[in-house]
Amino acid sequence: DNLEKTVGLNPMNTAYKERYIFHNLNCLEIIKAKDDRMSLRDNVINQINSIGPREYQFSTWTNIARAKSFFGFYIDPAYYAQAEKDYDRLLAINPYITTTYNDLGHLKLWQNDYDGVSAVFKKGLEIIPSLDHPKLNEHQRGEIKHELALFYEMLGMARNYKKERPAAVEYYKKILRLNPYYLSIYKKIADVYYEEGDLDKAIRYNKRGLMLSPADFNWHFGLAFLYREKGEKEKALAYAEAALKLAPDNGKVKEFIENINKLPSF
Repeated sequence: DNLEKTVGLNPMNTAYKERYIFHNLNCLEIIKAKDDRMSLRDNVINQINSIGPREYQFSTWTNIARAKSFFGFYIDPAYYAQAEKDYDRLLAINPYITTTYNDLGHLKLWQNDYDGVSAVFKKGLEIIPSLDHPKLNEHQRGEIKHELALFYEMLGMARNYKKERPAAVEYYKKILRLNPYYLSIYKKIADVYYEEGDLDKAIRYNKRGLMLSPADFNWHFGLAFLYREKGEKEKALAYAEAALKLAPDNGKVKEFIENINKLPSF
């Protein structure tokens, strides 16, 4: 509503219209009713159409491509083909903008085209500057590490969805070499090992996450679950009780403790 007022106050300013488009697209995830989604789509399209072609900048084409991509996921997959054409246009204009690869890779993921995800992000990796470049400052190196981590995470997800789990783990470990404090990656690695049936390695990576974030009950609860799977009741119960201390109102943890107390000693 505030963005609509902003656009209304200064309808000639393209930047406000683009911000309107960007934020409205992010609302699609929480809108469940089909009619409301269609209404939001129409509002976004109206804003796009209100921008004159001569005012189009790279960011305008990016927002248009992203809009079609979101419409494909949340409303009608027919939009995907249009979005891909727009991303191809963006790459032709400037192949050195990493945001384009990121957005196109997510589109491929939404299409369950996991080989396509890998192809997009591998191309993106080719244009990211080397961290060893002598003219980079620390801020620039930090930005590059952030981009590399995003790319490696998507590559890992694509390999995991294809059940190519060793390749997925290798991409995730590359992220930790860049940033050992990337907490969610420890969980992703632990989940891959769990899917492979390697409970010891799954436990190891959950414990690493716990070391970095001991106040997060999810690490304790994850370890409780894994130790129960391994058949070690006492350790499972200890971690579950630790989780409950951190989240005393969590019904799932309470239920877990009740159920495990009913089991005989392993």
